[in-house]
Amino acid sequence: MARLRSILLILVLALSLVPVAAQAAPPAQEAPARVRFVHASFDARSLDAYLNGILAVNDLRSVSEYMDVTPGEVTFSFRQQGADVDLATVTTTLEPEQRVSIVALGMVDALEAQAIVDDVSAPARNSTRVKAVNVAVDSEPVTITIGEQTLAEDLAFKQVSDAQVVFAGNYDVTATAADGTVLAKETGRAFGDNRAITFFLVGSASSSAYRFVIAESNVLEPDATSQFRFANMAQGIGSVSVYINKEPAPLYPEVAFGGVTNYFVTGFGTHLFEVYPVGEGPQTGAPLASASTEIEPNQSVLFVAQGTEDNVEVAAYIGDRSPLPPNSARLEVINLALGNPAIKIERMDDEAVLFDQIEPMAQATRIVPAGSYNLRFRNASTGAMMMEQSGMEAAAGSVVMLIAFDDDPSDDLINAVMVGTENVPQYAAIRWAHLNVWGPPVDIYMDDTLVAEGMVYKKVTDYELYEPKNYNLRVFDAGADPASAAPLFELSLELTGANFARTIYVYGPEDEARLQVAPDSFELLPGNLARVRFINAAVDMGVVDVVNPTDGSIVMNDLGPGQNSPNSNLPAGSYTFNFVGDVGNVASIQGLEVQAGTVYTIVLGGVYGFQPGLETFVIESTP
Repeated sequence: MARLRSILLILVLALSLVPVAAQAAPPAQEAPARVRFVHASFDARSLDAYLNGILAVNDLRSVSEYMDVTPGEVTFSFRQQGADVDLATVTTTLEPEQRVSIVALGMVDALEAQAIVDDVSAPARNSTRVKAVNVAVDSEPVTITIGEQTLAEDLAFKQVSDAQVVFAGNYDVTATAADGTVLAKETGRAFGDNRAITFFLVGSASSSAYRFVIAESNVLEPDATSQFRFANMAQGIGSVSVYINKEPAPLYPEVAFGGVTNYFVTGFGTHLFEVYPVGEGPQTGAPLASASTEIEPNQSVLFVAQGTEDNVEVAAYIGDRSPLPPNSARLEVINLALGNPAIKIERMDDEAVLFDQIEPMAQATRIVPAGSYNLRFRNASTGAMMMEQSGMEAAAGSVVMLIAFDDDPSDDLINAVMVGTENVPQYAAIRWAHLNVWGPPVDIYMDDTLVAEGMVYKKVTDYELYEPKNYNLRVFDAGADPASAAPLFELSLELTGANFARTIYVYGPEDEARLQVAPDSFELLPGNLARVRFINAAVDMGVVDVVNPTDGSIVMNDLGPGQNSPNSNLPAGSYTFNFVGDVGNVASIQGLEVQAGTVYTIVLGGVYGFQPGLETFVIESTP
């Protein structure tokens, strides 16, 4: 059997498949890296620092400012001031926008150079990002502490600690040997907010002399996708004041019961929330409740005061702000109804269940088709109605959060408040299908990432999200090494964040394989409806009609080889569909039970006139 060697390029809606040779756009200019030089040698006096043999810093005695450097492989070196011989060199590859410290360390007669990547991402509010490096010659591993917080333990020579976040304030910074001997100490060191600090322990075990060289810099602006807000849902405590990260004044001076604050954009790291009665604070006594939570990139966190006046706690509910499929929204529900059991949430229109069971003090999330929702909250155990909420808008690309709570825990009814919506990117949603009965098993790569492995006839992947951009699409025999094997075919794939998902499928005869794109639908299915479409992937079949034999109506007319029909809504029920060609009825699917809320792709596959013959099969998905 001939191998899959050729492909028909088809442009469908917002997806563009372009031969690789057609790419001619010049590459975008890369952002520069930023580099600084650090003199952390124990006994070297002034040094000159060089970049690819060119003098970059003259008379370096401590820490230079950052300077722009073109990304790529760069060689850095240090010389004694005014000399023309390198004492130490290091070659490293700089990435765009990367911050790097080039450090001179050791004794002057055996000087070394080390490249250290600096983390200058924004720390948490009222915090400093700190790390330590042990460049003390011949020293045993050391421990570095900041106040009572351990920054690094058993830090060996030339080892770099992980970065930690320290609340702003004045602290003693101490380097200690394994036996408890203090090697170096910075007393009352000021740590301002929004700074990045690296402590280099410089010294020599033979001379028993140590000191810190300190490199400090500004940090980047916080990532707008990392943020937090606060909600007061604690029964019986009234309004509260909220302090964060030991700031001297409350971030939220007064939050009433049932109230939800606006978002604050923040840096990454630990955030300490402390809740007090209004008018009180750290200076008056212990908080009603407190909690520490790490906020990471692309996270949106809701801190909630919950429980009762006898048992108040602060809980962190982390929202998912990752990209969404096209024409979809993300619904997040938090159940804070203390006096009630688990809740079930369904659509009022057709009783379709969105959440089967959400326990008290629990959070649930799901992706839903964009649209307007009328919701009914039920007791998950008994089915009793607890509340209804109409007209909730879930726009495409939005994240909607609902908090269910009760004003009176003894009442079976509850309330729900929508705490606002956020927008997130919509990425291209793609699934891959192998519909060529005579085609070989294949692996599919986008750029250098394997996205579909061992694709055989009738195999369909789940949907995956891809950032809208240009990709190099390559298809290999299954199991082939992409580093050495020639691809069966190779394309430039341009993805856009269109308002539809896509199924990309292989079909066609053995010696002329083709690729086609079927636009899928994630739109909300109303009432008792399902969604159906057809694909003619049969080899050598030609044009067919899809007929409903119950009434003889033509469901789809003139469905050509490789073509897919539009998506159509139809009532749930049992259906039979016949595929009719010039020679009459060639295949059928009988007694298909179509369920409400489900999307069906009905495929005519196989081969006409040869073994194994024609066949039909169904691909199901749920919006």
